[in-house]
Amino acid sequence: MSTSREPFPGKYAITAISISSVLLYFLILVLGVVLLAFSPLGRVMMNTYSIQHVEFFFLFFRIPLTLNMFIPTVLALSVYVVCFAVAFIENGGYVNSLRQLKIRSNRIPNWLLIMPLVTSTLLLIVYFIIWVQDIFAIPTGNVGISQPFILFAALTTSPISQELGFRITTIGLIVAIRSVFFRRVQGSRGRHLADSFWSPDLAKTEAGLDSVASVGLRRGIHWSEWIMLGFTSVVFGFAHITTGSTWEIGKVTTAAIAGFVMGLAFLIYGAHAAILIHWFFNYYTQVSSIGTLVFDPSSQGYQFLVVLNNLISIWADLVGLLGFVLLSWLLLWSRKPSDG
Repeated sequence: MSTSREPFPGKYAITAISISSVLLYFLILVLGVVLLAFSPLGRVMMNTYSIQHVEFFFLFFRIPLTLNMFIPTVLALSVYVVCFAVAFIENGGYVNSLRQLKIRSNRIPNWLLIMPLVTSTLLLIVYFIIWVQDIFAIPTGNVGISQPFILFAALTTSPISQELGFRITTIGLIVAIRSVFFRRVQGSRGRHLADSFWSPDLAKTEAGLDSVASVGLRRGIHWSEWIMLGFTSVVFGFAHITTGSTWEIGKVTTAAIAGFVMGLAFLIYGAHAAILIHWFFNYYTQVSSIGTLVFDPSSQGYQFLVVLNNLISIWADLVGLLGFVLLSWLLLWSRKPSDG
């Protein structure tokens, strides 16, 4: 791997954006816990029971267990903490990746470093597509849930269940077949199998197959994985309008594009990255708005949540605009031949 000491010209912008965004992520994650513990939201959820289900290979499987809505929501928040912890330490660590902006390298950057740029840029792309579709009278629809406690529970748990059903089990199966039956080096089949569903690129690297970490994006993702990625993205798009929701035909386009990016993140970084992108869209951008529905408009809590919601929206738009430039710039800079 070639490196040089020439710093990335936009390193201060990426550092400022990344650190500020990660702090906001932490604040919003904590906000969800606060809403559950100290607002009527949590009390209502503890007294509302429903049949649970899991999603695998595009299918819903009901669990013969009735739980209140509070328990799955808390478990989902715990999963996000784990995902952020993994993202913080992977690929050399978050802090070290900030320092690595001083060194040109082909190494895959830490996910938390680029997550704000990827997610906010994707959000602006989604907004742009919706705007274009509106011009041509192609409706997108909405989530169609008016009760705050149901909306909060759905938006908190769905990133995990949907990533399991649409990407982790499906794309992971393709990687598992290749890593277990077409491996080029000896190793534990059980480990290859497990890694295929948690960290596909690691599974391929350990199996001696071409991976993004070893040969780059173009050759590191197998043609069978590209096909499954495209297929799952299309299915994910259409699932939004065929499962009885209030989304309309325009949602197919935006969901498919978002699903493609989530699947790509899964193949490169792992399950935690795909889950966190989904978390950004479902939880991060919505939870402060949901909070305003459970507080009295005259309360300080309500005013704080309104300000926070506006801050998140403005910050996401700003980072998204800069993301187009900085991601392209970082890619070109990292690919530039080293002088050393």
